[in-house]
Amino acid sequence: MALAYQKPRVTAPQAKSALALCKSIHNSRLALGLTQAQVAGYSGVSERLLGELENGRTSVSLSRVRTLANLLNIQILVAGSPIDQVHAMVKNARKSLQLTQSDAAGFLGLSLSSLKAIENGHQGVSLEKLFTATSGLGLAWQAGCPKQVKAGKH
Repeated sequence: MALAYQKPRVTAPQAKSALALCKSIHNSRLALGLTQAQVAGYSGVSERLLGELENGRTSVSLSRVRTLANLLNIQILVAGSPIDQVHAMVKNARKSLQLTQSDAAGFLGLSLSSLKAIENGHQGVSLEKLFTATSGLGLAWQAGCPKQVKAGKH
């Protein structure tokens, strides 16, 4: 018997997560007294891309965000675990709901190939797709310096 799934409303949590992450990148850069040009030079990420990310663009790849987070001493957690484990967290959350990849992709509004890329840990996946998957599966994001994340300030 096939179950009917309604697409979850991920707009508010997704926007909140994206905004928190983008603000953390911006605030950390300012706290370190670095310009966008300096961070771009140190990280290999273009100045334009950094500016767009700080202004909320979430189509940036996970690998670029991880590079910036490491440089700026930002810890990113998904459901309390390091971002490096997001693929396993998404897979486990999907399985706990007893959804096939195909059903979950439809439920989340993602293509099957995008969900497979997320679950396989592909670093080229965009933050936008990660936010959609994690928010739809009820996995919350936290971002900030390690002390802020532990204290729950983000």
